[in-house]
Amino acid sequence: MPNIQTTPKVVTGLTATVVNVTAGPANFYRHDMISTSNEVLYLQLFDAAAASVTLGTTVADNVIPILNKGGRDKEASDCMSFATRMSCALTTTPTGLTAPASTGVLIAHVKE
Repeated sequence: MPNIQTTPKVVTGLTATVVNVTAGPANFYRHDMISTSNEVLYLQLFDAAAASVTLGTTVADNVIPILNKGGRDKEASDCMSFATRMSCALTTTPTGLTAPASTGVLIAHVKE
């Protein structure tokens, strides 16, 4: 992947409430995810404003598994493009709406 200048967007206290990561369209290149939970969690990513997502009903554009008590540093081979904006939630299943026992921290490396 070419050296692309990105901006880290930090989301703390991430749980099963959808939050906006970016204020508008963005390309998502890499992320760091930190969780202290004893369970496998799922980072659900949406190409929509948080207010327009119904967690458990709205299908995520991408889902990233987060291993128990783990962090995950991932650089995508191709960027993920979000035409509207990037929003996300952290849940206990890939398509669900149950909150994890502990919150997570996401550092999303994006170009807006």
